[in-house]
Formats: sequence, structure tokens, C-alpha cells
Amino acid sequence: MQFKCMRCLECCRQYWISLLPEEAEKIARKLKLSLKEFIEKNCVVLLQAYPFSKSKQSFVHSLDKFPSRIQGILKKKSKASHFMVLPLIALDKTEGKCILLKGVNCLVYEERPKQCALFPLISIQRTKTSKEHYPFCKGLLPGKEFKVNKKEVLGHYEKVRNHLDEVKEKGFQGIWPVIPEKGMLMLSNEFIDELKKGEFIELI
Repeated sequence: MQFKCMRCLECCRQYWISLLPEEAEKIARKLKLSLKEFIEKNCVVLLQAYPFSKSKQSFVHSLDKFPSRIQGILKKKSKASHFMVLPLIALDKTEGKCILLKGVNCLVYEERPKQCALFPLISIQRTKTSKEHYPFCKGLLPGKEFKVNKKEVLGHYEKVRNHLDEVKEKGFQGIWPVIPEKGMLMLSNEFIDELKKGEFIELI
């Protein structure tokens, strides 16, 4: 495959874009907001849940820790009694697209998160072709396969891993100056439902 961005903006609609603390700080400065104001106005808590064996490991919660209305959904989709829940701050969406996308322009393009800058080179899995990973991407054209800069991609994942280690050590609220009022729960890569702060606070 060859890639040429067609500005279809589907990647701005398809994904919840998670942020590292340094990325959030850069975007806040770009928007001339304090970090606290930026998070309150533009962010959600993204909770990525993965079925997990019963364990006392960090981030692992039993099913009964989830809101009762969510427990039924999870039971239908998984037989797991425990889930590893990775909490991240992510950009909110409005009208089905990233909140920082105005018309066809990104308000913070020069300071956009690495997750955006790397797309569609973000995946290092080779079990599928690029087109299978991102069937909605109109910029993936027939032709020569592009090469993924694995060093750059792995470097980003290493930063995410280090951030989660820091959350494990200091707590989510020890890292972020404010917690958004709403959260988005994902089961692996599938969106489950929106959660209110009172419903997800135990999970972070």
C-alpha cells in the first residue's frame, strides 16, 4: 500500500484520541488555556477494559465494581469475572468527531497528539494488511507497501507504558489536575457506553 492523506477526516471520527500529560500540556498552551481548563472543556476519561483472569494486579477490577447497568452488557460480551481497566485522558467528541476539529481544520495541528501524527502507521501488528486495519482510510492506495517506522511507533508505546506505570505508582488523580465529568468505556476496541464520574471513579 501507499499512503497519501486525502483529508477525509475519518480518523478524527473513528477514534478516541488519548493523551499523554506532556501532550495535554502542549495543546493547552496552544489553546491558551490552563491544563485544568483544557481538560474540563475538552476531555473525557477513556477506560479501556480487557477480560482478565482473577488477579490482584494493578488496574484489575472484578465485574461487581462496574455500574450495575454495565455489568449486564459485559456479561453478554465476555465470560470474564475480572477486567483490566486502563484509564487514560482522551479528547472528547462532538457531533461524532474530535472536539478539536473545526470544519476540516484541526485547531492544534502543530501540537497534535502522537497518536494522530503517526496514523495510519500506528499499528505494529503484521497479522493484517494496513487496509484491513483501517478499512475506512481513503488514503491507503494500491501500490507499494509503505514501511512503518517501528522505532517511532515503539517509542510512543513506551511513553504510554511509562505513563501507566506512573499512574500505578501515584494514582490517576495524582497525575492529572482534574478529572473530567464523563468517561467512555471500551471493551478492548469496542465502545460500550458513556459513564458519569460517579460511575467510573472507582475504576481509576
